[in-house]
Amino acid sequence: MLIWKPILTITVTVVCIAGAAVVHGRQTDRWGVSTALQEAADRLDAVPAGLGDWVGEDVHLDPGSLEVANVARHVSRRYKHRFTGEEVTVLIVCGRPGHAAAHPPDVCYKASGYEVGPKKVRELAGHGTVWQADFTRTGAADDRLRIVWAWGLGAEWTAAAAPRIEFARSPYLYKTYLIQRAAEPEGADAPLPPFVNLFLSECQRSLAAAGG
Repeated sequence: MLIWKPILTITVTVVCIAGAAVVHGRQTDRWGVSTALQEAADRLDAVPAGLGDWVGEDVHLDPGSLEVANVARHVSRRYKHRFTGEEVTVLIVCGRPGHAAAHPPDVCYKASGYEVGPKKVRELAGHGTVWQADFTRTGAADDRLRIVWAWGLGAEWTAAAAPRIEFARSPYLYKTYLIQRAAEPEGADAPLPPFVNLFLSECQRSLAAAGG
């Protein structure tokens, strides 16, 4: 059973991205927004607010943290299934590769007191791959998050092992997190939750224009 985890889970992600952005910005001294980056960021407006029986509700994040993170644009949304009540938290950010590629959840959440389970590469139903892992709060066995994350240029999501290198020549990069609370550990061969395939496939279609 997968249920909603409060907004704190997204806040951990944004704060981590912000820290990386400050370091990268000081190193490169490049804070202007390129045309390619702005166009890619604008494509986030096409991310669907609803998918079949899933209804989305925007989740507002601290503007200050987003500004420090140098995120060109983001989507932060909670999707709830109208019949089962299942909820999924989604965060997509668009920024320069040096910012968006840094600090995946196995770094951020570990620093916030979570124990990180084995990372697995999962294939999406259409094409592309994502990372997936369980994160358990130290000393609280019932506080388990199941997080899926990946990077991409719009047309395909990738479970990149070294995103800063792989996307270094791109003027922009998307990064997505899908966060759920899990009551039990995931089996080694468990498939991706249906919403993950549905949502990320729709995002690929919505963002494909930005990825060429």
